[in-house]
Amino acid sequence: MKAFPSCVRRLQPIAFRWKSDLMTGDVGFAAESVSAIEPRLATYNQRGEIEGVKYAQLTTVLVNAVKEQQIEIEHQEREIQRLLEQVEALENVLRTRDSKREGRRD
Repeated sequence: MKAFPSCVRRLQPIAFRWKSDLMTGDVGFAAESVSAIEPRLATYNQRGEIEGVKYAQLTTVLVNAVKEQQIEIEHQEREIQRLLEQVEALENVLRTRDSKREGRRD
């Protein structure tokens, strides 16, 4: 399957009204759009025409996208921590250098 976060980013939620009940509004995804992104997430009739979205399978894609994003977030958190430690070390070097300079002026 294509990269989950990429697939999820391309999904476009829509608001619509059912043909059978024009008074009832709903939200979801256009089956044609979903099929263009990932054909296995759409349902088809006997003639191969797109009929709907496999919402149960879509949740699997969403869960995997969230897991991949969590891995990326954890990586970024580690990188931020490493960079903060570097900044702290550099600040300590500057403080030491500045205090030595001030000591020579006295």
